[in-house]
Amino acid sequence: MSMRQVVRRTGLACFLVGCLAHSAGAAQEVSASTADVFKQHELKRSGGAYILLDEADVLKSYKEFAALQKSFGQGLDYYERFRAAERQRRANIEELSQSYQFLQQQIQETGRQISVIEQSGGGAFAIAQRNQVVAQRNQIVSESNQVAEQLNTLRRMDADPEQGQKVQAELTQRRERFLESMLGLRGLVDAAVAKYEALAKDEAVVQALDVASAASKPKIKYKLGPSRDFLAAVQRLDKAEATVSSDTVQCRREGGVYIVDAMLNGKLAVPMVYDTGASEVIISTALADELGMKPTETDPVVKHRIADGSVVEARSMTLSSVRVGKVIVKDVVCSVMPGDKTQVPLLLGQAFLSRIDHKMTSDGRLIVAKVEDEQPVAPLGRASRPNRASAKAGSRTRQARGATPKSATRQEPETGSAVAAPE
Repeated sequence: MSMRQVVRRTGLACFLVGCLAHSAGAAQEVSASTADVFKQHELKRSGGAYILLDEADVLKSYKEFAALQKSFGQGLDYYERFRAAERQRRANIEELSQSYQFLQQQIQETGRQISVIEQSGGGAFAIAQRNQVVAQRNQIVSESNQVAEQLNTLRRMDADPEQGQKVQAELTQRRERFLESMLGLRGLVDAAVAKYEALAKDEAVVQALDVASAASKPKIKYKLGPSRDFLAAVQRLDKAEATVSSDTVQCRREGGVYIVDAMLNGKLAVPMVYDTGASEVIISTALADELGMKPTETDPVVKHRIADGSVVEARSMTLSSVRVGKVIVKDVVCSVMPGDKTQVPLLLGQAFLSRIDHKMTSDGRLIVAKVEDEQPVAPLGRASRPNRASAKAGSRTRQARGATPKSATRQEPETGSAVAAPE
């Protein structure tokens, strides 16, 4: 091989190596540029798609939501069984009461028969007849005593209003935690969907997907998310939302007023009196403490006339949020009652109600909807500050003081008269 041929081949080899090096450098530059686009828009590769990093928060929130949904379902099932047992117990009480009254009438009748026989005079026949009636009466008395014992046991079980209140309160807490989680998850989902819609129109992202697809080996046509897990979570969320009446809340009629469950500051569900005649939202000092709100002398003084006619000086503060059903109102002014006024009921008044559309139906359903284009109300009182007490409170149940009337005491029936001894 001549020197000229060697030089030509060497030059060609160098040229080819240079071309390959240039191509590799360009590919690395394109790859780096594509990676920067994905990083800038918080996208990561997952299978054949690029998905938002936000999906991790959505799926984590969905797991918590699913657990709370299950907990609420179990609580609702227990509540329904508890109420069914309560209805059955009351039906049994009614039936046993009628039986007891009937047996008492028979006892009186056999007692009258014994008196008639004793007044008719002696004789073997009269004595035998009297002993037969006495034996019959004693049997009736024994049956009456057994019925009375069963009746008293059922009435003692039915006379504990706190048990029913505890079951209702526990269900309220589970429902409100479930709704709070559902609203939070919906917010995350809507935010992620909005980002995907914007990214789908972003030319840099579309081009980066095309470049990544062209550079893939084997060839993959990369798509923009969301992922299948995300879509499945959204589908289940939609299904759960369809089972919840967003604008209707079932209230309870107690002591002539309607009780509605309200979530305060997003962490504590409490039963409150629905009072369209009250100008304020009224809470107790104990409840304020659980919410992390500590009234001080710097908080404005508000005077209220309570049920006994006396005037009470309360402190004006601001709840960060009040939610009824799915309707949330931010920065709601409230009055915190003095610590010694524990019997003043918790009131849901116009400070909240005036900022929503609401209607109470004849069967105790509160229909609520958010007023459109609501302007934030400047807080009159100092906003709440978290403290250790509120952290410990968590989602503990609170009962509305004074809102629930005490159950009337029941008088247990006396057992039958003592057994009469036969002659």
